[in-house]
Amino acid sequence: MPVPLAKKLIDLIAQTGIKNVALTGGEPTCYEGLGELIHYVSSSGLNAVLITNGVALSDRDSWESLRSQGLTSVNLSLKGCSEEDYRKNTGIEAYGQTLQAISNMAASNINHVVSMVLSSDNIDTYLHAVKDAVDWGGKEFHFSFEHDFSVLDGNENPYDIRKVFQLIDGFQNSYENLLEITKGHFQLHQSLPICIWDKKLIKKLSENNQIITSCQLLERSGLVFDTDGSLIPCNLMHQVPIGKYGEDFQDIESFMAFWNAPETKEMYQGICNYPGKECLHCAEKHHCGGGCVSNWYHYSYAELMDAFQAERRT
Repeated sequence: MPVPLAKKLIDLIAQTGIKNVALTGGEPTCYEGLGELIHYVSSSGLNAVLITNGVALSDRDSWESLRSQGLTSVNLSLKGCSEEDYRKNTGIEAYGQTLQAISNMAASNINHVVSMVLSSDNIDTYLHAVKDAVDWGGKEFHFSFEHDFSVLDGNENPYDIRKVFQLIDGFQNSYENLLEITKGHFQLHQSLPICIWDKKLIKKLSENNQIITSCQLLERSGLVFDTDGSLIPCNLMHQVPIGKYGEDFQDIESFMAFWNAPETKEMYQGICNYPGKECLHCAEKHHCGGGCVSNWYHYSYAELMDAFQAERRT
């Protein structure tokens, strides 16, 4: 994104009442204007949040340089459970560097969270990485489930629905150990229908404030801009632009008119439709939203429920 465009979007965001600006990518530490933008966000009275793989932050001078620009908090995404696993997932050996970055952040007393995407590949091993992160100073953790929007890019490979239950069972089986390792300081952003979870676990997670069950799409409570200024539903759905800065809006007045237009609301509603008619009568529908829309590119709600019933029988 050109720096001048980024600053115009920050000016617009500041007028909407939004307080947090998350700088993400790709990998934002590869962006030459990152320090300048962090400073601009901070000087605009907003909180600058960096979402990064953390490799660049392992260098103390680089870390201090970014922090001094007014960085509010960091979300460090851990890409593996060991050096070997990290290399398999990313092609480089940087597991140790990300742990050093966690140590640097902990020493600076800046707000930070270590995040991991839980998948069928790591659900049985992710606790190794959590323990390592804790040993290096990590105190807060955020977990989310894998999302697959590749269908929007033309990929039509079949999806193994059993992965859904691998994730649920794996998380449920690891919960007590996760609780002990993190001292309960974690949140799971789960993106599946709540009705296929164990109700007792959901209740426990909810009571302990350890679960997020929907995203900003459901309430239209956030804005995500692509590198060309396009407003997109989420950072994984760049293929579905909703509007564009400089064409559909250019200031707060034209943006609010665009945002509140029936056509815009209908587009969001179309993206967030409940996957099954059963959801319309569910007491949890406003918290759950039927799960992430990415799920329904691979299987229907009916297919998921059939698989769920089969899993329960076994």
